[in-house]
Amino acid sequence: MESEHLSSRLQQYLLKRIPISKGLGISITEASLEEIRITAPLAPNLNHHGTAFGGSVSAVAILAGWTLVYARLEAERQFPAVVIQHNEIRYVTPIDGAFAARARLARPEKWSHFLQGLSRRGKARTIVAVEVVGTHGISALFRGTYVALHATPSANVDESASENQRTSAPESPVSVRTQ
Repeated sequence: MESEHLSSRLQQYLLKRIPISKGLGISITEASLEEIRITAPLAPNLNHHGTAFGGSVSAVAILAGWTLVYARLEAERQFPAVVIQHNEIRYVTPIDGAFAARARLARPEKWSHFLQGLSRRGKARTIVAVEVVGTHGISALFRGTYVALHATPSANVDESASENQRTSAPESPVSVRTQ
């Protein structure tokens, strides 16, 4: 049940905050802190050969990796900006139907080191591995480096705006209640 709730919350967040998610037709079908699985239909992601467009496949893989890092940080009550710094994708077979991107940390044992770096330096990197599976098995292999950055107030922002930025967390799909 928690996995379904997490999937639903994360999907709503992506659809609201990352507009390309709608165009790709994505659906988060599995979500845990160990793995995110995002599926996409073929129709909105077609190329001129009648198979999945490589850019769409890459975008779904990037979203799956980003969502995994975001969900893990959210569970730690951390809300830094998360961005992709670098990625590589290897296309193995054409995709001629719906496909799924399954994201996992490449080195889960390094997560505590990632959190320490974020706490100490305000930024940290982690690598996510994504398998994209089509109707004929693994269709693409993706590796992405994601960076988490705590916001630092800009020198051009007035003092009251800076204080507001430092004290309020960005909008999150999680309801955090303090009493």
